[in-house]
Amino acid sequence: MAAVSRVSLFWNIVSNVHRGVAQPGSAPAWGAGGRRFESSHPDHFSSPSPTMNIVHIGSSTALSLIPLQALLESRHAVQAIVVDDRGHERAPEFPLFDVSRTSLESLAFTHGIPLIQGTSNGSACTEQIRRYSPDVIFVSCFSHRLSEEICAIPAHGSINLHPSLLPAHRGPDPLFWQFRDGDDDFGVSLHYVSPELDTGSVLAQKRVSMADGITYSTACYQLAEAGRDLLLALLDQIEHPFCLGQPQDETCAGYQSFPAKEDFMLSTDWTAKRMYNFMCAMQERGRYYPCVIEGHTYYLIKALSYQTAQKTDLTIRGQRITVPCQNGSVEADFLLE
Repeated sequence: MAAVSRVSLFWNIVSNVHRGVAQPGSAPAWGAGGRRFESSHPDHFSSPSPTMNIVHIGSSTALSLIPLQALLESRHAVQAIVVDDRGHERAPEFPLFDVSRTSLESLAFTHGIPLIQGTSNGSACTEQIRRYSPDVIFVSCFSHRLSEEICAIPAHGSINLHPSLLPAHRGPDPLFWQFRDGDDDFGVSLHYVSPELDTGSVLAQKRVSMADGITYSTACYQLAEAGRDLLLALLDQIEHPFCLGQPQDETCAGYQSFPAKEDFMLSTDWTAKRMYNFMCAMQERGRYYPCVIEGHTYYLIKALSYQTAQKTDLTIRGQRITVPCQNGSVEADFLLE
């Protein structure tokens, strides 16, 4: 389970919307009309919101599946599931029961929920979504940009789960860049969907600590669990007039696209921990990691350990290499020439 260091749910008084912005990792400097939550299960109101009608839009990844499974087990009603048309598995006329329940399609079939195929322009599914009169559209890991027409359908807005502490690491693969940059602050954000990707007002954030050597898929799973908890807490209070969200600070914003080949290159200027954790996280992608040491390029394939007790020199023993780093070294396997 993830070690959660803080939960923040953002709320503003309608008549005095706070105009300042809190940076991730710092306490928001609220104005007189604002306040903030410190609990993942707020009890500041007399009763939670009633059952919400929800349309789920996503893909068969942990960040989308885990929140959906929680919604299906909650008092809320999932009216329809929109799946990505890229690699979409069409539901057969005589579907097979998938006991693993590891896809949106299998969950839709198991629970008798209508399945809608999403498209790049969204026009084909807009009217289908409208037909279900959703209170909330929940989005996670969907490759298409939602049209403003779709986002305007639900009474309480369209909400996206993003696996970073916005406004840092906007873009389609934020977890990659958090590992590559050696971030200590991992987490998830719930924010309103806006015309520009990942720029909508933030409704909730939750920090998640990552253990050294964690894999990408395990990290995704832990972030998905954090996102699940945030979503259920938020839906309990979504109807309250104070739930407006917090505008993002554009001066702290950063956007990265999908990683390119050169983004897997390592640097001896990195800390040993950063290099080790990046390699471990990306191990599942089956890539090698070029690293220039003393004018020669070595191709590392697997990180084994790291130490920060002392900085060491380059050492090679068979297929094993000790890479000197800023504050220590990383032991790794590499490709022999």
